[in-house]
Amino acid sequence: MASSVLSIKKVLKLACNEAGEIIKKSFGSVKKISSKGKNDWVTTQDKKVEKHIIDTIKKYYPDSSFIAEESGASPKSSRIQWIIDPIDGTNNFIHDYPFFCTSIGVQVDGELNYGAIYDPLRKEFFYAEKGLGAFLNNKRIKTSQVDNLEEALLCTGFITSKKHYAKKNIDNFQKLLFKCRSIRRDGSAALDLAY
Repeated sequence: MASSVLSIKKVLKLACNEAGEIIKKSFGSVKKISSKGKNDWVTTQDKKVEKHIIDTIKKYYPDSSFIAEESGASPKSSRIQWIIDPIDGTNNFIHDYPFFCTSIGVQVDGELNYGAIYDPLRKEFFYAEKGLGAFLNNKRIKTSQVDNLEEALLCTGFITSKKHYAKKNIDNFQKLLFKCRSIRRDGSAALDLAY
């Protein structure tokens, strides 16, 4: 690749920041929503943000391939593959609940090496690189040191578009409910993992 190509980290940050600006402009406004299936929604902003992210990445890494939530997978894979969820927590976004983000992972030669999560409302950029650790706004972060269930704050999600998982999810939730400090369910899997 040419020396003028930005590092993957810089492209992730650029794509996330630009996506965040598009998302913020429509937060709190009426959104055009369509269905991808039962309880599975997409907004015009999801599609617009995803296209913008892909276009931004292609400027610096034109031979990349993509797996994107709204447009699917590129017809052929390449050495660098970007995995994109333009608005993780779409239901929250639709309802103006301020807990959603842009999530992008990057595989190089089939190995997941980079990940970025950007919360545009809080301006929090989470970044991880294999072998280097994880960072929040360029400051190193670490996982919780809590090592017993009674002191742990757990996190879960329920896929409302997949009804056949409901009973198992509720059974597991019930098994853990009184064995931990608390359980949260915020509606954005990527942000849940970041926190």
